[in-house]
Amino acid sequence: MAGVYRPRHQRQLFSDDPNGAVNCLAYATAIALDRATIGGLVGVTGALIRRLTDEPVPDRDPRTPNGPGLIIEQIIPASAKLHVMLTSRVDRTWTTLMADLRAWRGVVVETDYDQFGVWSAQPSFRGDHGVFINHISSDGKLLVYDPLAAKARWIPESVIRTAAEKRGRNAGLAAGRIRYAVTRPTPLIA
Repeated sequence: MAGVYRPRHQRQLFSDDPNGAVNCLAYATAIALDRATIGGLVGVTGALIRRLTDEPVPDRDPRTPNGPGLIIEQIIPASAKLHVMLTSRVDRTWTTLMADLRAWRGVVVETDYDQFGVWSAQPSFRGDHGVFINHISSDGKLLVYDPLAAKARWIPESVIRTAAEKRGRNAGLAAGRIRYAVTRPTPLIA
């Protein structure tokens, strides 16, 4: 029976990355690149993605618009340096994201972690957070690779949707709009 390739999970806090605490979107991107290449790109970590961005050292100034974390507009050029194209879907809807998942694309999405509730892997953290969504189950749950969690988990769609829509509002988008990027459609594997 064919299925969706499951990339290797990476944790942002349990690595030798001195900036791991602020590299969630970088780690979600590294997971996405594993998915996009079906395991063909080896050795890519969130720390490497960070170094390939226009902000290799996190900006610790809380007054800057993006703070120390990365945004979608920064991970796309970093991925291109590794010859893997991610496509921006900034200012789109949740319906568009779900259509991308159904088209066998992986999704890197910006969320607001205070909306994760019982699904939070670090309840004390309540800020912006990047995760990777691999695919949808037959019962509508999402396989989410949260770089703060110990492993990928099936999380209800409503949790991620609420978190993504809140992050979109926080970023100045209209209600119901979200910020994400997608991988190429990948073939199912045996």
